[in-house]
Amino acid sequence: MCIRDRKREREEDSSSAEWKELSPGVVLLSSFLTGEEQREMARVCLPLVEGSALCKTEVTKNMKQVTIGKQKKAQGGVVPIPEAVSESAKSACTAACTVSDTLCMLRPRTCVLNWYPPKGKLGRHVDKPGRRRGVPVVSFSIGSAAQFVFQKSWSKKHKPQTVVLRSGDALVFGGPAESIVHSVPNIHPAAVDLGEGTVLKGRLNVTVREH
Repeated sequence: MCIRDRKREREEDSSSAEWKELSPGVVLLSSFLTGEEQREMARVCLPLVEGSALCKTEVTKNMKQVTIGKQKKAQGGVVPIPEAVSESAKSACTAACTVSDTLCMLRPRTCVLNWYPPKGKLGRHVDKPGRRRGVPVVSFSIGSAAQFVFQKSWSKKHKPQTVVLRSGDALVFGGPAESIVHSVPNIHPAAVDLGEGTVLKGRLNVTVREH
């Protein structure tokens, strides 16, 4: 399927999707990826992260993580971001900009691939800012559902918000939400059938950044 046809299918699917700004600079694009796009992203991204060792730090707990893109060099040189991922990230950012006027477009440069088994977790943390401040991050969820918890800062006066991210959802955050504290404390154990024989028991998270 060509990019133009994918965009047309997404526009048809999005007519009933719930796209909303959860807080200033945090936009949830429910069911953003089509079924075919989810399968394609799983096909090109899972092999890149599945072979890595489990992380067991305070932040990355029992999950696998690999970074690819222009700023990450592997033994064979730069590992490029797959075109399907880059194009979907730009499309998601464009859609998020129609929901929130606090966001701007990003230029995909790096991509963090996270694989969460059912017991995988991501502890509370703040992403490092890039050179161009406020540029959003685009995060895709494929497979098992996950709890995403975020708050404006470490201050107790800012109450945390929780949202469930399901397969096909895109979460975009930047602008005033560039430095939100966020975590993934729980992965739903149920397997998700993406169709055409692709079943994921766990969550593939594809996060695209400009830095």
